[in-house]
Amino acid sequence: MKKLTRQARNTLLNAALILGTFALVLFLTIRSGEIVIAWKAMRSVNPFWAAAAICSFCAFAFGEGFIMFIFFKQQRVKVKLGTAILAGLIGMFYSAITPSATGGQPMQVFALKKRDISPGITSSALAVKFFNFQFALLSLGALMWIVHPAIVETNVDKIRWIVLVGFLLNGLTVAGVLLLAINKNIVRAIIVFLARSAYKLHIIKDLERTSSRADAALNDFHASVDMLKQHPIQMLVLLALSFAHVTAYISVIYCLYRAFGLTVYAYDELVTLQLLH
Repeated sequence: MKKLTRQARNTLLNAALILGTFALVLFLTIRSGEIVIAWKAMRSVNPFWAAAAICSFCAFAFGEGFIMFIFFKQQRVKVKLGTAILAGLIGMFYSAITPSATGGQPMQVFALKKRDISPGITSSALAVKFFNFQFALLSLGALMWIVHPAIVETNVDKIRWIVLVGFLLNGLTVAGVLLLAINKNIVRAIIVFLARSAYKLHIIKDLERTSSRADAALNDFHASVDMLKQHPIQMLVLLALSFAHVTAYISVIYCLYRAFGLTVYAYDELVTLQLLH
């Protein structure tokens, strides 16, 4: 029997990991009985709005990879659109199955590193995408609050302080990402701290080698961000795509709402509620 190459073994291992995770999620879903409930509900949906919901979700999923693809093209990094979309889907999947959606970005960095894309450049792409997405989300939320104050008063008046805290925390997160992208010393200090902590816990064996690789990735990260700062039009393109990306994201709920025959709220009214909760 022919011995498998290392690459073939890694491919089989990755496939087994993905299929195993999917099988576990499917098993838990079946065991909870939610599939039966979902099937009964699906039999009563409006096919037009159900198709619209699927199209909106597909547009959102496509945007996850397409925005990264455009970023890589702006950075003159050779990458196929299919590779970027695959990375986007990997991020969506692992964000969905890990606590607080913490697993998506690391898995995207890992997946693209396997395809010879620097972790530093991938990290900068993810940071810029996160910043633009959150900025678009916050901007649309604030706009809807101004346009529909009556809906806000009626539905979130008693929890207004929670909504305000949410806006504040998300705003601070965006500001934090922006600060990390601008200030190289802060990022380096964080990396050094994490590397030394991992070394003391025996998670890594060669501190110097790890630090050197992290520093190289950091240089790639900031080189990418600096390139965007020198070409603001490119950043505006990414921001415009992010607004379209967010629109696709929030449209899924409205399409599902209509698919189940509900008509109380118009599109902009339901979007207002969605963005503020």
